Amino acid sequence: MKRKLFYNYQIFTGNKPDDFFRGAVLVEGGTIKDVYMESFPFGEELTGVEKIDGGGKILMPGFVNSHTHIYSAFARGMAVSPFSPRNFRELLSQLWWRLDRALTLDDVFYSGLLASVEMIKNGITTFVDHHSSPNAVTGSIDTLAEACVSKAGLRGVFCYETSDRNGEAIREKSLEENFNAFDLKEKYPGRAANLLGLHASFTLEEATLRKASEAAIPIHIHVGEGDEDGRLHVKQFSKSAIERLESHGLLKPDSLLVHCLKIEESDLEIIAENGCTVVFNPQSNMNNGVGIPDFSRFDKNGIRTTLGNDGYGFDLTRDMRTLFLSQHLLKKDPTAFGLGDLYHVVFKNSPEYASSVLDIMTGRIKSGYKADFITYDYNPPTPMNGDNFLGHFYFSIMEDCKPVDTVVDGEWVMKNQKVLTLPEEAVYDKTGEICSKMWERL
Repeated sequence: MKRKLFYNYQIFTGNKPDDFFRGAVLVEGGTIKDVYMESFPFGEELTGVEKIDGGGKILMPGFVNSHTHIYSAFARGMAVSPFSPRNFRELLSQLWWRLDRALTLDDVFYSGLLASVEMIKNGITTFVDHHSSPNAVTGSIDTLAEACVSKAGLRGVFCYETSDRNGEAIREKSLEENFNAFDLKEKYPGRAANLLGLHASFTLEEATLRKASEAAIPIHIHVGEGDEDGRLHVKQFSKSAIERLESHGLLKPDSLLVHCLKIEESDLEIIAENGCTVVFNPQSNMNNGVGIPDFSRFDKNGIRTTLGNDGYGFDLTRDMRTLFLSQHLLKKDPTAFGLGDLYHVVFKNSPEYASSVLDIMTGRIKSGYKADFITYDYNPPTPMNGDNFLGHFYFSIMEDCKPVDTVVDGEWVMKNQKVLTLPEEAVYDKTGEICSKMWERL
């Protein structure tokens, strides 16, 4: 079994906010075998090991994007007409629902390759995707898994977005696509898994929720993103979106509830009781004009909160920044959300959720965990140690630096800022060609 020693690194383990030291990481296969402090052995125990000198670079866990839309990679520069949305539903119907209806399986595959290149370059080693392509439903999850997991080398959690907005036939195909993806864990052990994808409560009929409840897996659904899933939902269904999902037994442990902006205190109690996880997407929320998540509401109720970007690009550090700053603005208090809170959302909760769904241990530089990590080349202008590493990370590293290396399962997917698993230039050339044709079909 191949063994590698990554030595002479400054290591942030992710175990605690201040667990930072100079040392080395021994990787055997795809797992971290051992982590050494400054004085580590080079004797017989480590003979026959490939030794990689980090030259003092920072080594830390790879990022987990807890909610994205890979197909949104094709929206950049896209012009649609008419485009004059007056509310959230019109924004969806005039832009995103037009885009997803235009997708073919080829489009899905190349959007997966393009998104993978950009995730790798931005240090994302695991992602949770929420997919929709109503005219290319069957086989879409396998297509994404082939692109992102098999070819690109990332870890991914997939689902298909079931909705009633495109009619009964497509709804049935959507549910079937989710059910057929139950074998992803067998196809890609520890590398891929599936959730049951639902769009949002306001686009789902009672019959659809009853059928969805037959599945014995957690759901992945947008909740309370706009008023359509808030006050207008209560007016339409006489109950909140959370109450409606609970009435169908859909709020299982590890169910992923995305946004949760337009929800009441009673909804928070239901989420907590059912062990669901909430995903913040502050950048997308602000762009869509729907609100800002309030971390404190969930924190005081003991609800696990994670971070995604809702398909708003593939650099998760931008959402880290937006979450941090937005909480200060929301509370009008520069201490309302600190670096310790950022640590819990990004470095603790997000990888813990991914680990649970994928049935592995990832997100720590620790013996027994998967060897998923990234490196930065950073020369601190002021002293750096365990007490202030997160300050350096937030205020300088993620502002000014890009990852140098990305390692997944002990293998480089990017080395010295060159993606190794995919031909980057060819991917960009081909996706440009395919995207132009797709835009013509809008």
